[in-house]
Amino acid sequence: MNRNDASTTRFAARWDAFRHVAMNVLADFARAAV
Repeated sequence: MNRNDASTTRFAARWDAFRHVAMNVLADFARAAV
């Protein structure tokens, strides 16, 4: 269980970073389109 917790936390952090970048890209896209 603990072994999985470490990888899950790492995955969650990576997903948060990816989502943050994706949102910035989408926001830039929307601004450029308007």
